[in-house]
Amino acid sequence: MASAFRIKHWAAVAPGLRDASDWLAWADSPGAPSGEIDAPLAAMPAMQRRRVERIGRAALQVAFDVDALGEAPDFATRPMVFASRHGDVLRSVGLLDALDRGEPLSPTQFGLSVHNAVAAQYGIARASTAPYSAVAGGRFSAEAGVLEALAFLADGHEEVLLVVFDEPPPPLFDRDADEPAAPFAWAVRLVRGGPDDFRLITAEQGTLVAGTVPAATLPHGLEVLAFLLAPRAEWAVAGEGITWQWNHGA
Repeated sequence: MASAFRIKHWAAVAPGLRDASDWLAWADSPGAPSGEIDAPLAAMPAMQRRRVERIGRAALQVAFDVDALGEAPDFATRPMVFASRHGDVLRSVGLLDALDRGEPLSPTQFGLSVHNAVAAQYGIARASTAPYSAVAGGRFSAEAGVLEALAFLADGHEEVLLVVFDEPPPPLFDRDADEPAAPFAWAVRLVRGGPDDFRLITAEQGTLVAGTVPAATLPHGLEVLAFLLAPRAEWAVAGEGITWQWNHGA
C-alpha cells in the first residue's frame, strides 16, 4: 500500500483556535489549547444539529469547513474516515450512569453514542452514498485514520476526507490517562502524493530511530496536526509495540 500522501485542504478547531492563521502560528510553538470550542455548525440543519454534542459538533464543523475550501468534492464517491480514540465518550458514560441508576436507556442517545455516529451524521447531511469508516487506535488513532485513508487511495479513490477528533474522558478515567487531554477536531482532504510529500511508515518498535520523541505536552492527535502544519523532515513516535515514523520530503 502506498504511504505517500498530499494534503489538498485542511481545517481545525480547538479551544481558542479557529482561523488558519491562528493554527499556523500555533504549529510553530504548539501549546495546550484553553477556552471554549467555536463550532456553531451553521451549515447543518437545525433539527440534526441539536442531536450532536460538543465533540461531534467540532468534528462536523471541520468537515464542513474543509469541504468548503477549493473545488467541491464529489460527495457520492469520495470516501470518509473519522478517527477518534474516545468518540462521544461523555454521551457513552451518561448512558452507563443511567444504567447504574436503573433508568431506561434512550434509543436516540444510544444510537448517537456509537463510534460511527458522527460519520453517519455527516453522510446524512451531505446525502453521501460513498463508503466511510470510523476507526480507533488508542493514543495513535490519528495514525490509524491516516492508514485507513491511504487504503482508500490505494483502492483507486482520488480523494479521501479524514476527520480526527477527541474529547477528554471524565475524571473517573484520569488514573488510566497516558496523554494530556483537550477537546479538538481537525480535517484534511488527502490525495496520493509523491517523494516531496508526506509519508507514514510503521515498523516493529525500535527498528526506526530517526526523529525525536519529546515528552507529550498535547493530545497525540494535536501533535500529529502540528507536524502536518509545520513539518520536519522526520518525526518518530513509539508505543504499543509499534514505531510510527512520519516523513516529509525526499
